[in-house]
Amino acid sequence: MDKVYVQFVARIILSLLLNMSFFLYANSVEHFLNCWTKRILTLITLTQFHFIFYSSRPLPNTFALILVLTALSKWLSKNWNSFIAIVAITVVIFRSETSILFGFIIISEVFINKSLSIKRLILVGIPCGLLALSSTILFDSLIWNEWTWPEGYGLYFNIYLNKSKDWGTQPFLWYFYSALPRSLLFSIFFVPFCDKKCLYSIGVPAFLFILLYSCLPHKELRFIIYTVPMLNTCAANTIANILHRYLYRTKVSEEESKKLKKYQDETK
Repeated sequence: MDKVYVQFVARIILSLLLNMSFFLYANSVEHFLNCWTKRILTLITLTQFHFIFYSSRPLPNTFALILVLTALSKWLSKNWNSFIAIVAITVVIFRSETSILFGFIIISEVFINKSLSIKRLILVGIPCGLLALSSTILFDSLIWNEWTWPEGYGLYFNIYLNKSKDWGTQPFLWYFYSALPRSLLFSIFFVPFCDKKCLYSIGVPAFLFILLYSCLPHKELRFIIYTVPMLNTCAANTIANILHRYLYRTKVSEEESKKLKKYQDETK
C-alpha cells in the first residue's frame, strides 16, 4: 500500500480515538456538572480550529491527549484505579510534562478533598509505573538499537540541560496572551466565571499547569493542548449557568403573568 494512504488511515484512526476519548470526558462532565455544560462544551469544541487540527496529527502530544482525556473522565467519575493506571502510562511512556497537570489534581484529591488515599496511589501507581517504564525501555531500545527511555531523555534534555530553547523561545506569558486566545477564541472570556465546583476542580489545575510550564523558554500550543478541553469546560459551564438563569427567569415571568391574568379575570 502507498505510504500516503497508510498515513491517511493512521490519521483517521488517531482522530477517531481522540474523539472517543473526548466524548468519554464530555459524558463525565455531564455527571460531574450537568447536561447543559456537556452540550455547550461539545459545541464550543466544534467551533475551534486548533483542537480539531491536532486531533489527527501523529505527535506524542496527540497520543498523550487521548490518554489525558480518558484519565480526566476516570477522575471525574472517581474511578481511581483506572485513573492512576492511565496517569502512569501517560507520564512514563508518552509525555512526562503531564505529570505537572496530574500532580495538581492528585494533590487536590489527596490533601484537600481527601477522596484519594496515598495508600491506593502507591499500591496502584508504582506497579503501573514500573510496568510502563519497562515496556517503553524494551520497545524503544529495540527500535533505536540502543538502551533508551525517550521521556527520560526528554526530561534530561529540556529541563536539566535546558536545551529546549535551541528550538526558539517565547516570553513567559506567551501562552496567556497568544496561544490560549487563538485556541479558545471568544470562549476564553467565559472561563473565569464558572461556578466554584468547576473552577476549583477543573479550571485551577489547568491554570497552574500552564503557569508552571511557562517557565520553559520554548513554547508551543501542543505542549498545553491538554488544558484546552478543561478550560472549554469552564467556559461551557458559565454559558450553561447564564442560560439556566435566563430560562428560569422567563419561566417565572410567564407564571407570574398567568397568575396576574387569572387574578384580573376573577376580580372583574
